[in-house]
Amino acid sequence: MKKINQASLSRLYGVSVFLFVLLGATLIQIVSAQELTYTFENATLSGPKTIAVNGFRDISFVNNSDTELDMSVARLHDGATRQNYISVDKAINDALSAEEGDARQPIGELISLADAVGGVHLASDTQGSAYLKLEPGRYLVTAASGGGPGDPYKPTYLNVTVTEGERAEAPTADFSLHMVDFHFDFPETMRAGEQLWEVANTGSQPHFALIFRLLEGKTAEDVTAWMTDFSGPPPVEFEGGAFVQGLTSGQTYYTPVTLMPGTYVAVCPLPNLATGEPHFADGMVSTFTVQ
Repeated sequence: MKKINQASLSRLYGVSVFLFVLLGATLIQIVSAQELTYTFENATLSGPKTIAVNGFRDISFVNNSDTELDMSVARLHDGATRQNYISVDKAINDALSAEEGDARQPIGELISLADAVGGVHLASDTQGSAYLKLEPGRYLVTAASGGGPGDPYKPTYLNVTVTEGERAEAPTADFSLHMVDFHFDFPETMRAGEQLWEVANTGSQPHFALIFRLLEGKTAEDVTAWMTDFSGPPPVEFEGGAFVQGLTSGQTYYTPVTLMPGTYVAVCPLPNLATGEPHFADGMVSTFTVQ
């Protein structure tokens, strides 16, 4: 699994990590299942502009740059506009970067504009894939780096239209993870190695999961304490973890995950839209063993 460093964690802590997609419609390109790849290179995001499908599709994402990226997809609601979405996305990052910022209102506005349907987090010069549910409508693929104090948020958007096409069924998953308000349903133990996870947000608020391998002697309490201000050395390893992409309520996607033996912690640091406290403060933190 790709490395998630402390700098990128600041970005992941921000909500706009998973809400990125906006309207467009320019060149039309119908593609086959074998050609659905989106590539970020030379500050440009390229890939199919129109897709004919209805259901789950395996999408490849390629990061040909020297920075870590979140490459994700969201579907616009009827009446949502590109400019409004970009303005709200910027408002979220401004609030998260401010010392006393409150991002709850712009987060709520983003949720009203689009559904986050999944994606990948990529280290520099790497690629990954995920099965996303694509139904007819207007989408944006986004490649975003940075976020947080001293690391400006840099999103690049690509307008995509999904038209009616052949029905595509979901793949068979090795494990199903449900994210609710405010809980993960991880088992006590999981098997090591590569798996395909089905990830579903069955809660009312947006959720995602940062999954880290704990350092020897460290606990979930050490992780949540560290994540309140990121002071001191991290109690986790950044190699060998996983990032479960953010989803809005009712969304499901499938992502490949590879975990080595060890003790892991999963946390959702998004703010509770009612209280402003991080979701892990409400109990959305889970520890499990991989063997």
